[in-house]
Amino acid sequence: MALIIQNRIRKSYLNPPNTAPVCVTVNPKYLSETYYELKSGSRIVGKVLELWAGKDRIEGLEDLEVELIYGKEFLLDALFFTPAFWNSLREFGVTVGALITLRLEKAIVNGRVILLYPRRDVKWSILEEEKESGSI
Repeated sequence: MALIIQNRIRKSYLNPPNTAPVCVTVNPKYLSETYYELKSGSRIVGKVLELWAGKDRIEGLEDLEVELIYGKEFLLDALFFTPAFWNSLREFGVTVGALITLRLEKAIVNGRVILLYPRRDVKWSILEEEKESGSI
C-alpha cells in the first residue's frame, strides 16, 4: 500500500542542496498534513508507475526505484529529484512538463522509516484536482 501521485515535473529555483532543480508537488493534505514527522530533507522512496511526455508514453521506466527529497515550495509539498534520478529520466528524453505517476511507499526521517498509507493505496492527481476546481 502507498501514496500514488500524478503530477507534472516542474522546474524549481528553491531546490535544496544535492538535488536537481526539478520536482513534483503534492497537495500537503496527502503528505505533510498526514505525516507530521516529515522534515525538509526527509527522503521519500518509491517507484515510477508511468510517465508521459505530451501524448507519448515513455516506455522502460516502469518500476524504476526512486528516492526523492522532501521540502516545501510555497504552500505545497515538493519532492525534489536527485541528480541521478533526473539524469536517468533525461536519458529517455524526459523534460520539464512531463506527467509522472509515482508510487510513494515510505519516508525516511532521521534514519527512521515511516510507511506511507500502509493499509490501502491513496491516490492524488493534479489532473483530477484541476478538473474538480474547474481550472482545466
